[in-house]
Amino acid sequence: MLEVHVPKRREGSSPFPRTTLFAAYNVSMNLWAQAAVEIFEEAATADHWKSTWFRDTEPGGSFLGTLDQLTAEQASRPPACGRNTIVAHARHALAYIEMGVASAKGEQPSVDWAETWAVQQMNETDWAVLRQRFREKSDEWRGMVIANETWEDPDWMKSTIAFVAHAAYHLGAVRQLAADIVRHT
Repeated sequence: MLEVHVPKRREGSSPFPRTTLFAAYNVSMNLWAQAAVEIFEEAATADHWKSTWFRDTEPGGSFLGTLDQLTAEQASRPPACGRNTIVAHARHALAYIEMGVASAKGEQPSVDWAETWAVQQMNETDWAVLRQRFREKSDEWRGMVIANETWEDPDWMKSTIAFVAHAAYHLGAVRQLAADIVRHT
């Protein structure tokens, strides 16, 4: 089992001094955090925006919006031999967010990443619970990012960027799988 945590920065581990990491660029950390949260929302939870930075603007274009358009049966359909279902992507993405929230709280969560992909099918009740939990944990993570006061730590920033990248990756994967499901329904 792989243990994942947000590491603590060691003095001298960054080529940038703690106090000047963004001073050279005159970047407000509140603005940086807000931008990171908005891009995460675009990928993960936002239903519909007038304009976007990288995804389609239609209603339901986010990761969660896509999941909400699918029944448990559709999300449980194997896309092709050896590929994971949408249910598995959703469980994995939720586990990633839960791990990040726990790490940000100072916990040292242990995540069995192989297990996050193990469940490939769900009934409607479990599917609804998973989507609600994804909403709740995404909201919690967003709140933690906005409230964070330790942006001098490069690991916090890397973790936040990784969250955005992870959400965007799974948005693309799920959108492709959903398109195939809808096309064959």
